[in-house]
Amino acid sequence: MQNSEYWEKRFILLNEMLLQKGENYFKSTQKNYADVMENIEKDINDFYMRFAHENNITFQQAKQILTTSERQAFQMKLHDYIKYGSQNGLSKEWVKKLKNASTVHSITRLQALQYQFRQQVEKLEAIKEHGLTNTLKDIYKEGYYRTAYEIQRASGIGSAFSRIDETKINKVLAKPWAPDGKNFSERIWGQDRTQLLYQLENRFSQGMIRGESPQKIIKDIQKALNSSEYATRRLVMTESAFFASASRKETYDKLEVKQYKILAVLDTKTSTICRDMDGKVFDVKDYQPGLNANPFHANCRTTTTPYFNDKFAQQQECSARDENGKTYYIPANMTYEEWYNKSVESNQKVSAKDNILLKEQKQSINQSIDNAESLQKQQMKQLQSTTKPQKQANSDIKYHTNKK
Repeated sequence: MQNSEYWEKRFILLNEMLLQKGENYFKSTQKNYADVMENIEKDINDFYMRFAHENNITFQQAKQILTTSERQAFQMKLHDYIKYGSQNGLSKEWVKKLKNASTVHSITRLQALQYQFRQQVEKLEAIKEHGLTNTLKDIYKEGYYRTAYEIQRASGIGSAFSRIDETKINKVLAKPWAPDGKNFSERIWGQDRTQLLYQLENRFSQGMIRGESPQKIIKDIQKALNSSEYATRRLVMTESAFFASASRKETYDKLEVKQYKILAVLDTKTSTICRDMDGKVFDVKDYQPGLNANPFHANCRTTTTPYFNDKFAQQQECSARDENGKTYYIPANMTYEEWYNKSVESNQKVSAKDNILLKEQKQSINQSIDNAESLQKQQMKQLQSTTKPQKQANSDIKYHTNKK
């Protein structure tokens, strides 16, 4: 096994690779924010073109009831919103509210615009939740397998490694881990959506009351969206750090790693808590994110590695033994794909139904072999009774298994 410093660097690089998945996802959300701002700006400009006089509209004018033709045009928008919401996973609460609004005969100009604002926010939050869910699942799976690969390469000892259980990932997604008692989905649909809606509606109404131009109001709303975008990045990177950490803990448990070591990325951006925790060693059974494992704070880059002491390789050899007490050894140049095919793909779990079928097939094959051997013995006796005994150079058939 190479020195521990080499493997510690490998685990830092692995964590950086996992966090980059979160960074890449966030970059895709920036386009979503830009699209929302573009649509809101269009809605505001349309509002002023239809109802304002010389680019000015009072709050009282904005609260006037839509005319019949205006209401019909608005109901067409609502119909499109309902269709989109039903097909794209928008919240059931919002879709229900849209359906109720489509039956209301008295609605103000301002209320209609607020529905347009909220539709944009609901679309944004649904896209964020769907995208972040897939990203976090990907981080967990990749972290789970690649951590096992690095550990087995570090020890030089390999064993069959079970596929990750999808229900396990879903449980991690649903379970709150931070002190506020909320999971990432609740943060998106709760705090972020609520604050963004409040900022949009409040800043627009205040702008009209103060007699501000639509350009000034749009500029203020852009600031609100920028704040939401910043909060989204913090959420994405912190959740990515947690899921990278949780997947590593899962692999530690699977491979019976006893202790782990904290590894901080030491540079000018390193937090005080991460500097203080760097190098500390803890028992895996006491692993707790936020307390003695990463993430220790928002945007945390710290990670962990198995504690490579003198007992590490010995412990891994014991945990890697199969039911026959055998292990196989991993060469230092084995690639991740080679390891995955050997350790994971070849160890796929089958369902209970498949196990029954395999058992029946095995019994049938064994029975066929027994019948064939019985028939062969009868034929040999008949042959021996009709021919003179002859010396045979090879009287026994031996089966050999080549060992690599």
